[in-house]
Order: sequence, then structure tokens, then C-alpha cells
Amino acid sequence: MKFLTTLCLLFGVSSLFSQIPNADFENWSFNGWNYTPDNWETENTELQEPVTQDLDPYQGDYAMRVTAIPYVLGKFGEARVDFPNEIIPPSLDFWVKSSTENGYVEVRIEFFNNDNLVYFEQWINTDQIDDWTFVSIPLDQIEPILTDATITVTALVGDLVDGDAEISVDAMSLSQPQSVSDYSDYEFSIYPNPAQETFTFQDEEGSVEFFEIYSLDGKLIRTIPIQTTGNNTVDVSEFANGNYYLVLREGENTLGTKKLVVSR
Repeated sequence: MKFLTTLCLLFGVSSLFSQIPNADFENWSFNGWNYTPDNWETENTELQEPVTQDLDPYQGDYAMRVTAIPYVLGKFGEARVDFPNEIIPPSLDFWVKSSTENGYVEVRIEFFNNDNLVYFEQWINTDQIDDWTFVSIPLDQIEPILTDATITVTALVGDLVDGDAEISVDAMSLSQPQSVSDYSDYEFSIYPNPAQETFTFQDEEGSVEFFEIYSLDGKLIRTIPIQTTGNNTVDVSEFANGNYYLVLREGENTLGTKKLVVSR
């Protein structure tokens, strides 16, 4: 809570908005017939189960798989999540696998002012994607009045030709608003940024005792002690792609913060 308050003061509360519920798809609940991802709405019933766990995820134990199954006309599968949201970030990012035959898969994000649709973007794919692939849907940086957002993952086959469609998604995130800037009155640097497997922290003044890496929702990911002045290399190979914050500490004092991007 203390760190969340610090972020609100340094970056503005908008930097903490737009967290996608269960975006890593690690949390599933039994609905009486099968498992469904927490916070996501699905058509899973005793007879129909278009949404299932993908046990070969990009990260963690599970991803979410949406499969087009026989419907009234053609085949159809869908999962969606609604969440409070007041800003449009630069992009919706996720990792994806898919297969289609005479069908297509789609990831769509919509922004609402109460019940009024204000803006949307979508990613549609008809190609085979065998390996986990990073997708970023760019979003226009307009500033309407927003109350919430919806993300929908769809697999669809029309009724004219038989076929199949399936999509797996994992590690979904909304990228950091461009208006958020680093805060620091302390001289230090991190490079490369974006980082892939490692990054180097360089303490210019030598006062940092340790620094902490936080996710955007304020969760402490790792604490890194600083043994000596100079360069310190940090392994982030197990981090999910996305945005994080480094918070420099000298005892209880915060010396500065900087955004870290992990992208492979």
C-alpha cells in the first residue's frame, strides 16, 4: 500500500488504471461441469465448452484457449472480460497461438462511457501460428471520458463452409501511458531498456542500498541488494514481457524511480 501511494504521487493515478483481471490466466474455477477462467465470461456449459485451459502456456501453468464449436449457425467460441478503465493506453499486448481452417480468430478491445461505445480496435487472424508469438494492438491516444473497457477473444467459422478455428492467449497487458514519466532526483541509469534477458543498473552516486522491482499494480517482484558502487547486472529472463518500475532505496528513503520495459 505504501508503494501504491508513492506511485500515485509520482506518476499520477492514471498509471495504475487498466489492469486486466486474470490476464495471465493462472486462476480457474470449477463451475459444476468444467473449469472457466476467473473474472472472464464464457459460454462454458455441460454440453458446450469453447473455453479451456491450454496446458502449454507462454508462461505459468495455464493459458486460455478459445475454440469454435458447433453453434446455431457455423461454429463459435468466445471469452470476454469487463473491467473499470479511465484511460486509453498505447497498446493491448499479448502472446498468442492459433489455428484456422475456413475461419478466423480475433482479439478485440472496446472502451465505454457507461453503456456508450467510444472507441475500439481489433486484431483478426486467419493464419496458422504454431509458436507463441507476441502481438501488440496499437491504440489511438485520444482522451475521451471513459468508465470501463471490455476485451473479447473469439474463434469463429461461418455456416457456408465447414472448418475449425482455435486461439490461445496468455500474458495480456495494457502498455504504460506515454504521459507517465520517470521520477528521480538521483543520478543512475539502467541499460539496455527495453531489456531482454538482463539489464545493468549503474549507480552514479553510490548511495543506493537496494532497489525493488514492482509490477504496475504495485506487486513487489524482486528486491536487489547493491553490494558496491558501479554496475550491477540483473537477470530478468523469467519476467513476462511488459512494464515494471525500479524503486531505489536508501533504508526507508526512496531516492528515485525509473520505468523498466522487458520485451523479447
